[in-house]
Amino acid sequence: MNTLRPQEVLARLRSHAPLVELMKRLEAGPYPVDLGEAEGPFAAVIAERVSSWSSKSSGSLRGPILIVVPTDQEAEALECDLSVLGVRPILLPWWRTAAYRPVSPRAHVFGERAACLSRLCLGECGMIVASQRAFVTPLPPRAAFAPLALLLEKGGSIDPTKVGEVLSSYGYLRVPRVSLPGEFALRGEVLDLFMPGDEDARRVVFEYDTIEKISSFDPSLQSSSGKLEKIAVRPMKELLWTQERIATLAARLPGLPGMAGREAALLEELSEKGEVKGEELFYPLAFDAPGSILDYLGGEATLILIDHERLEAQEEAARKEYQGLYHRAIQEGPVPPPDRLLHSFSALAAEALAPRRTSGPRGRGFRVTRSFALKDSASQGRLAMGVEQPRSFFGNIQYFKDELVTLIKNGLIMFNVNVYFEQTFLDIR
Repeated sequence: MNTLRPQEVLARLRSHAPLVELMKRLEAGPYPVDLGEAEGPFAAVIAERVSSWSSKSSGSLRGPILIVVPTDQEAEALECDLSVLGVRPILLPWWRTAAYRPVSPRAHVFGERAACLSRLCLGECGMIVASQRAFVTPLPPRAAFAPLALLLEKGGSIDPTKVGEVLSSYGYLRVPRVSLPGEFALRGEVLDLFMPGDEDARRVVFEYDTIEKISSFDPSLQSSSGKLEKIAVRPMKELLWTQERIATLAARLPGLPGMAGREAALLEELSEKGEVKGEELFYPLAFDAPGSILDYLGGEATLILIDHERLEAQEEAARKEYQGLYHRAIQEGPVPPPDRLLHSFSALAAEALAPRRTSGPRGRGFRVTRSFALKDSASQGRLAMGVEQPRSFFGNIQYFKDELVTLIKNGLIMFNVNVYFEQTFLDIR
């Protein structure tokens, strides 16, 4: 049995005929490219192959890659699997709570979501992983969010007073010394900033109004971890409650069921504090037409939908869940109805797939591939990846060893992938 590193396993898989065929179909179309027998963690192998092909391709396979999986847990697992394979995707998290359960105003998830959107706007994100709920959750239109990024470049000019005011308006807390995400320190000619979603803090050293040096550093040790040419300062949240946003919200609230006469306290707190517990529920109402994650992918992108039948089934399940919890939530306080909090999964998938048009229903013309787990009448038309469903041996090590011996005798090359190092020493003789 081989115990090779992931990149060595990938080197063998790259010649796997179905994977080679998938790359050809993604480049040439037509779309969607439907897959079968692509079970479990093999989704990470497919994503790695698409990412590698995209970065090296001189053809049409360009742009960011968005992978959508059914649940938040599967999104986090896929992110982990991809990191093992040498790919560092960005996770677009959902709110990490239940429907209609408010998120605390300073929760980390606000910054993580803003970081993902900012990196997409700046072209710094090659691959995004999202759960179905994150995929269908409305977002600020890209045209409203993208201009909020404040670019600081080495050799460029800086107005420390103005930057401090911007950071405060973006929700950052000014402190004597940076230690936690969401803090900044401005001392003399040094600006320290720790943005949520970043592993390290950033330090900008300037002389008068010229930036001399930008670096990253570990806040706990105050030691430098690398030099940078520029940084993009982003808000703490995907939406800033400006007077314009509050006015739009105020105009839309009275028309909602059960809202009349109950919105005054909410609007007052947003005006005074710029935040309120559960504010994320009202984000879609702060714009005349909320956006979606598709807005942030640009003109060319690849969309990978994993377990497509489950993704479709979750649409109706989520609406029923939201509808049931809405009736309870509206009794406790003003909240928007479910149809304002969720895009239609089917509509977004159709929009991504439809060709770009100058008029009529909007189309993105993205490259779309969908994996299916069920075997049905349409299975014959799908590209079979040749992956078996995961099996459990219920702790029966002898049975497991017998199965491995049989597979090896049949000429298969075995790779033992484990969580713990000690598990690699499995004697199957």
